[in-house]
Amino acid sequence: MDNFNISHTAIGDLGARGLSQCVKNIRSLSVEKCEITDVGIEYISQGIHELTTSMEEVKFAKNPINVRSAIAIASCLHNIDNLHVRSCRINDLAAEQLAKGVERRTTKMKMLNLTYNEFGDTGAEFFRAGLRNLVAMRVWKCGITRVEFRRLLAAHRRLEPPRPKIWFGEVEGYEGGDMVLEPE
Repeated sequence: MDNFNISHTAIGDLGARGLSQCVKNIRSLSVEKCEITDVGIEYISQGIHELTTSMEEVKFAKNPINVRSAIAIASCLHNIDNLHVRSCRINDLAAEQLAKGVERRTTKMKMLNLTYNEFGDTGAEFFRAGLRNLVAMRVWKCGITRVEFRRLLAAHRRLEPPRPKIWFGEVEGYEGGDMVLEPE
């Protein structure tokens, strides 16, 4: 099965447990807003961790991700090409765990979508070291200020090309619209 989308279906942790047994047959998984807790995310992540080939895309969007579930996701990031954790209430401690997973990758992750999480400058700081392992990252509305934007910009410039494309959206303290760092 290529795509499995059960978004906006209240499967909860029990459904996530069952789903974890099936991920080996799925290329793209969307469990957006499925009322999954850290326990359910751990189940699914364990299934992904055990894969012998990468999943094209995983969407955990609109399910809360705390430190425990972030550790679980980080442990399987080597098997995910595109991860969407939009609007998951990720704080700086959970961001740190996800960043560690990105940093451990041996190949580039195509997309890391972190939009609408409030981890702020402290959480964004952790992603600097893993930028080399990303093709693209979205951090819109994550509470990043001008100070951390400048630090991410400096880290981005230090990378050998090709650099990742990073969408910031609005940056606190900057006027004039959306901020984007281009790959070249």
